Amino acid sequence: MAFNKTASLPGFDTAYQVSPNCKKYTLRDNGFVETRNKNFEFIRDLDTPNGESRRVKLKITINQTLDGLRISTVSPNGLQQVNITRLVNNEMAIEKASYLMENFVATSILEIVPQ
Repeated sequence: MAFNKTASLPGFDTAYQVSPNCKKYTLRDNGFVETRNKNFEFIRDLDTPNGESRRVKLKITINQTLDGLRISTVSPNGLQQVNITRLVNNEMAIEKASYLMENFVATSILEIVPQ
């Protein structure tokens, strides 16, 4: 799958792009891991209510030139895209995803694209 200049979480209205101030060391400091292809990948579980065996994951991939990205929420095995706004009892997952995205904006990894 190709990298895009802008991306957004499925079900959310806010679009993001990689900040021009983003540096590779900043990505590493914020939990991104360098892949074999020299891209940077961030994967975190989004909390779901107790008793639910599925844990949705937030997955952000930034390319090696730091000018393209992919953002998605995926199933536990990472193969299917999940829209967390359509899940039952989704408040905790939405809150955690929003917090993580706001943190990436605050640390100059991502910036919000004006619409």
